Amino acid sequence: MTEPIKPEHGILKIVLLYALFAGVWIWLSDTAVSMLFQEPEQIIRANMLKGWFFVAVTSALFYGLMRGVVKSRLASSMRENQLQAEKLRALQLLEAIAEGSDDAIFAKDIQGRYLLFNKASSRFLGKSPREVLGKDDAEILPPAEAETVIQLNRRIMSENRVMRAENVVNTQNGPTSFLTTRGPLHDTQGNTIGIFGISRDITDFRNIEKELRRQRDFAETLIDTAQAIILVLDPDGQIVRFNTYMEQLSGWKLAEVRGKDWFSTFLPQPNQARTRELFLSAIADIQSVGNVDTLVTRSGEILSIEWYDKTLKDEEGRLIGLLSIGLNVTARAQAEEALRESEEHFRSVFEQVAVGMSMLTPDGKWIEVNQRLCDTLGYSREELMSMGYHDITPFEDDRALDAANVSQMIAGTQRSASWEKRYLRKDGQHIWVRITTTLIRDKTGLPKYFLSITEDITAHKRAEEQIHRLAFYDALTGLPNRALLLDRIGMVLPIAQRQRRNDALLLFNVDRFKNINDASGQAVGDILLRAVGERLLGVLREGDVLARLSGDEFAILLPDLAHPLHAAAHKTMHVAEKIHASLREPFQVGEEMATLTASIGVALFPREDNDTPLDILRRANTALHESKSAGGAQTTLFERSMDENTKQRFRIERELRLAIPAGQLRLYLQPQVNASGKIVGAEALVRWQHPERGLVPPGSFIPIAEESDLIIEIGRWVFSQVCQLLTHEALFGRPYRISVNISPRQFRQPDFVSWVRNELTASGAEPTHLTFEITEGVVIDNINSIVAKMNELTVMGIHFSIDDFGTGYSSLAYLKLLPIHELKIDKTFVQDAPTDPDDAALVETILAVAKHMHLKVVAEGVETVEQAEFLNQRGQVIHQGYLFGKPEPAEQWEARVIAQNNKAP
Repeated sequence: MTEPIKPEHGILKIVLLYALFAGVWIWLSDTAVSMLFQEPEQIIRANMLKGWFFVAVTSALFYGLMRGVVKSRLASSMRENQLQAEKLRALQLLEAIAEGSDDAIFAKDIQGRYLLFNKASSRFLGKSPREVLGKDDAEILPPAEAETVIQLNRRIMSENRVMRAENVVNTQNGPTSFLTTRGPLHDTQGNTIGIFGISRDITDFRNIEKELRRQRDFAETLIDTAQAIILVLDPDGQIVRFNTYMEQLSGWKLAEVRGKDWFSTFLPQPNQARTRELFLSAIADIQSVGNVDTLVTRSGEILSIEWYDKTLKDEEGRLIGLLSIGLNVTARAQAEEALRESEEHFRSVFEQVAVGMSMLTPDGKWIEVNQRLCDTLGYSREELMSMGYHDITPFEDDRALDAANVSQMIAGTQRSASWEKRYLRKDGQHIWVRITTTLIRDKTGLPKYFLSITEDITAHKRAEEQIHRLAFYDALTGLPNRALLLDRIGMVLPIAQRQRRNDALLLFNVDRFKNINDASGQAVGDILLRAVGERLLGVLREGDVLARLSGDEFAILLPDLAHPLHAAAHKTMHVAEKIHASLREPFQVGEEMATLTASIGVALFPREDNDTPLDILRRANTALHESKSAGGAQTTLFERSMDENTKQRFRIERELRLAIPAGQLRLYLQPQVNASGKIVGAEALVRWQHPERGLVPPGSFIPIAEESDLIIEIGRWVFSQVCQLLTHEALFGRPYRISVNISPRQFRQPDFVSWVRNELTASGAEPTHLTFEITEGVVIDNINSIVAKMNELTVMGIHFSIDDFGTGYSSLAYLKLLPIHELKIDKTFVQDAPTDPDDAALVETILAVAKHMHLKVVAEGVETVEQAEFLNQRGQVIHQGYLFGKPEPAEQWEARVIAQNNKAP
């Protein structure tokens, strides 16, 4: 581009040309006039013409020169305008680019005043473009920062070069690291007219870089201070690095062997091929756990090293090498040999043990399973190895339990865990298993695998469920039993007392049920009882409780009736009438129809502040006796002024209290025999020889005695008589055991243990010939005190038996806590066991539980040969029942024992 002519140069040119022309013209014209003309007038006329000619020529010359100057100025002005337009477009484009950038972009003129200041700059500095444009750094920055920036700007313009620098600036977000590129701005002639700059916020990058550097330094410190070899090999087995401990152990510096083949450098010749195969396996993601190999040091010493390998992969999952942790176990060579033998033994046990065993990865994948686990779950070994335990865990609560136990073991809060869960077999069947798992960690403490034992407890669970039902539900009707009823009364009683409301308990018997049972048979009677239970359920409200207590005796708990007593009584009697009406509808009994009536006793409660469930049950029972005494088919509401029946019970209690010191009680024994019919013991029973009414059966006075402290006196009398009997020559030294029933009230006496000890000492009886029979009533409350007493008595040699097992609170939980030696199966289960599959299953379950817990079993109520054979086929059972002998006076039973002993070879 042609440089424009400056105005002062054009004027000077014109002046010089004019002066030159004027000078030449004057010289030439004057010379010509003087030569051509001599006359003055001619000379004057010639000078005049010369002057006019000079004016004409100089005017023409001046016109031509001025025209050129003006034309040049116009062209220069047009070029200048074009340049300014181009500069404006370029600046607008730069501003558009700058405003769209996340980086701070700025420009300054040669005096340092801001020409460009984009949004990012405004955001970082906290000042708007209006506050910055047209100002220099001294006006917008602190003095120290401004001076530094101004000096840097001057240096960039003076040296005419681009500079890059990192600096920290106090922005509105606090100290911020920027990477800034600055350079000079030039005009079209290359003259420096200012500077430009681009700043990028690299604070996050620097923080990440700092954290990575800290982690790297920390990792390096750990690696170099670890007292174990830390070795990294590339995928070809060449040495990438190892730590200081390896240098000290081997005698080689890393710099001396970096890049060399590990196997040929550090391993003896016989081991190189095998170890390379292990390396290739590890590279292929096959974990090498505790591999022991030899290592040759620089001095030739051979060391035993235990290696733990892990593959190294980049973020994209590509293999980049192998990390090996090595422990010097040279001094433990013999111990490791023993460990290998132990591992071989473990492998043998792993495959031959009678439970499922497996090894699993920390995320629950099976990596090893034995055949028993395959059989338990129904899958082949290959199928299980491709699965995880969560694949066959269908229930969410089991999954949550799995996750909780695994998390605790991985977190280190527990090393092992045991829990029960459900698995889904391949055939679709759900089974219960008990999982016992131990977390195995590697030498670095990282979870390596789980060693798990899986035991199929499906049968155990079913037995436990059945025993639970035995404890709280009636086996015949499936209704709650006496224990569960008392529990429910105990739950609603405090609520009724607190809310001052009235609840009710109804007891009722089916009238003349014994006649129906005798006429049609027990099977028909059982069908009728089940039908009664089903029909009564249809009469009750939701929340009412229907229970079967025993035989044909049912109970109904009616909670939350009403606050006024009369309203509660009215509602209760209305329910009683519905029961009567329901029972009057004919029942189908075999091929016949039967219409039933019932005697109902009602007790409203609470009546006293210290009421207990047994108090309420006793009142309802008193009212029931009144209904039955009145002929049945009616309802009696308990009142404090009870009728003659209650008085009769008081009379019996008073006479019984006198009968004990008067010597009216008699000791009876019922034989207990083994499978061959040989007497091995007896149960001690009591009878009352009344001077007027003759021999009174226990059912007439024992319940009354249990409601008072008389049961304690009767129990002491029976125990003393048994102790005397055991000292007789016929029994002394013989392996007979006599069972004595201990009531809950007697057992809870504070001096019970010391009293038993004194009686044994005074009589000289051998305690190992005694068995105490207890019921669920003993263990309803204060279980710790009960167990302590039982342990003291067990130390003496006395055995304990759970009486009527399966009809009360007896459960696996109590069996685990109590020092029990014997279970006594209730006669209600024995009688129908040969013909009723449900009763048979219950008896078999009890026998299985007893066998598992190493307990003896006594079966009550054995009255037929079929019952005895059924029991003998299923286990070693001691029989007690009319088939082998009714209760008889102690003297007669002793005579039978003497006769049996005399027959013995």
